[in-house]
Amino acid sequence: MAAPEIHLRTETKEFEQRSALTPSAAKTLIGKGWKVYVERDDEKTYETGKRVFADKEFEEVGCELVPNNSYRSAPPSRPILGLKELLPIPPPSASTYPLSHTHITFAHCYKRQGGWSDVLNRWVSGKGMLYDLEFLVHPNGRRVAAFGFWAGWVGAAVGVLGVGESKVREEGWGR
Repeated sequence: MAAPEIHLRTETKEFEQRSALTPSAAKTLIGKGWKVYVERDDEKTYETGKRVFADKEFEEVGCELVPNNSYRSAPPSRPILGLKELLPIPPPSASTYPLSHTHITFAHCYKRQGGWSDVLNRWVSGKGMLYDLEFLVHPNGRRVAAFGFWAGWVGAAVGVLGVGESKVREEGWGR
């Protein structure tokens, strides 16, 4: 019987450094017979979302490093793990290509956020499966993967930083 597999994809949101899997959790999975694939992320910078853990940390615990954003070409049986929205590649159908894999991610559909039905239709059209982390609930009905009060404040601060950065780039503010 083949070992169970999982593929940690690169996060693509600006300023995003979180990782859906830590090297220590990957080591635990590997110790239990899993094959863990991790997309390379070291060529990125903080502004484009460099993962908090270096590629080397995953490699040292036995993960197999694969090219950045290679999840689309992974075997269909391999689940794809990530946190934020999927990278819109390739044009022209950047954000609408069908999703044929099983994805474990925040799809931003729980509260019927803008475009939620289009997002879900990507899995329907690709015959993939979505395990949306926002729908994980404790038996008492409380969401398991919800973010608290400070997440909103941090999101607002990152938004302000992003607007400031774009003004610097576009209009030369601060030069």
